[in-house]
Amino acid sequence: GAGHFLGEDGLQDPAKCTKKDVCLLMRQLDMDFYERARIGKLQDMDYKVPPTRGWVAVGTCAGQEEVRGFKMKSVVDREVCEQAAKKRGLKFMGDAEKVDTRPYGCFYYTEGKGEYVYFNPNENSEVEAKILTFEGEHFSRQVKVVMEVLCEQDRSLTESGASYYSPYKLKPSMVGNEGRSTSCSFGMMAFLAKLRETKSPCAKILAYQTHQKFKSAQEALDMAAKLEGDGNTNGAEKLRQYVESVRQKYVLVDAVANSWCPGIWTASMAEKSRGTCSTPRLPKWTKESQKMTEATQATTQKAVATDAKSVKKHVAKPKPKGRLANAMDKAGQEWDLAGNQALLTDVSELLATLKAED
Repeated sequence: GAGHFLGEDGLQDPAKCTKKDVCLLMRQLDMDFYERARIGKLQDMDYKVPPTRGWVAVGTCAGQEEVRGFKMKSVVDREVCEQAAKKRGLKFMGDAEKVDTRPYGCFYYTEGKGEYVYFNPNENSEVEAKILTFEGEHFSRQVKVVMEVLCEQDRSLTESGASYYSPYKLKPSMVGNEGRSTSCSFGMMAFLAKLRETKSPCAKILAYQTHQKFKSAQEALDMAAKLEGDGNTNGAEKLRQYVESVRQKYVLVDAVANSWCPGIWTASMAEKSRGTCSTPRLPKWTKESQKMTEATQATTQKAVATDAKSVKKHVAKPKPKGRLANAMDKAGQEWDLAGNQALLTDVSELLATLKAED
C-alpha cells in the first residue's frame, strides 16, 4: 500500500531547514545529474522506453556511430538477450563457453547446421561480428560461420560530459542572475524528496502541496473560523495547520530563489582559495583525460581529440511515471509525493464530513 512521505508524516520543523542544507541540496542536484547521465537516464522517457536495439553483422557496437548516427553499446542484460532470441525465433543457449573467441555481450552464431543466440560475459573480448568462410572436412564443402552482435543505443554521457554539461553548475551567462539558474531550482530539490533520495528538511518543505478545494489561504482560514464558531476546534486547527504548511513552503521558495542560493554562489566565488572554480571540459580524474595524457606522452606529433532524468480525493493522484515510478519499483512500494500529504488527507476527510452533514 501507499506509505507515508519519506516514511514519516511529512511535516518538518522549519528551524531545521537552513542555508547550509540548501547548499548541500545544490551539490546533490549536481551529483544526481551526473549519476543519471552516466547510466543514460536523463529523461522520464528513458525509464519507460527501451533504447533502440539492432543486430550488427560486421564490426563492433562501438563503431556504429558513423553508420547509424548515434552511439551504441553491447547488450549486457541476459534477459534482454533472451527476449531478442525469441523475437528472432531462435533458442537462447545461455552463457557461451568460448568467451575469448566470441563477441562481448549478446551474440548470434551459426555454422550452417543451426542458429543460436548466446551471451558472452567477457567484457575484455575484442572479437567483432563477422562472416567467415572456410573449407570443411570434405574439400568440396565450404563452411560459413556467421557471428552477429546485438547492440543498443548508448544514451549515457562520458565522465567528462556528465560533469561538464550538468545544468546544476553555474553557467558564466548566469553570473549576477544566479537565482534564475537551474542550480537554484527549488522544484528539483522538492523532486529529490519525492523520490526519497534526500532527507533534507528543506526539500521536504518544498514538496508541500496546496489543496484544490481552496483557491487562497484566506478561504481556508475563513472556513477554519466558521468551524471554530460551530465548536469544531479540531477541524479548525487542521485547516490552520494546512495554511501554515503552505506558507512555510512559499516563504522557503522565496528564500531559496532570491537569497540563499544566489548568496551561496556569491560567497563561493568570492573565496578564491576555497570557493568555486571553472569546470574543465576534461577533468583530470576522468578516463578520457587519462587516455589523452597517455596518448600525448606516447606521441607529440599527433593531436588526440577526445569526446569528447485516497484520500486521495483532494486531487486526483496521477500514477507515478518515469523516474518516480522507477524509484518506487526498486523500493517495492508506493509512497505519497506531497510533503504534507497526511495533512492534505485530514483536510479532505474533514471536507467530506462537512459535506455529508449539509
